[in-house]
Amino acid sequence: FSPHVSHAVLCLLLTHSPISHLDEALQEFSHCSHVTLQLGELTSERQLQSNLQNFYQSEDEAERLLIIQCDPIACTGSLIHHAHYECIKHHAQFEYECKIKSTPKQRH
Repeated sequence: FSPHVSHAVLCLLLTHSPISHLDEALQEFSHCSHVTLQLGELTSERQLQSNLQNFYQSEDEAERLLIIQCDPIACTGSLIHHAHYECIKHHAQFEYECKIKSTPKQRH
């Protein structure tokens, strides 16, 4: 990544890998801070949206990574799809605002 260009990479990873592998997988992203949310622990759509807004509107210029864990046992398929939609929506808004402001922020 170039420090002079805004990046907001949206990635959806579907896996049956146990959560214990998360720390191992995050070693590749040791250069950026990360936030982990458990979708099943959020009590409302407003809470999800608030977390997404806080992540994308952070004034921190460093690269950041947001991980939303969606346990298919604790969350319905429609909840997971809706959370995915909300992520895409907030991501698109972030990209648009970065283009308008021309600020180099990186969110993954």
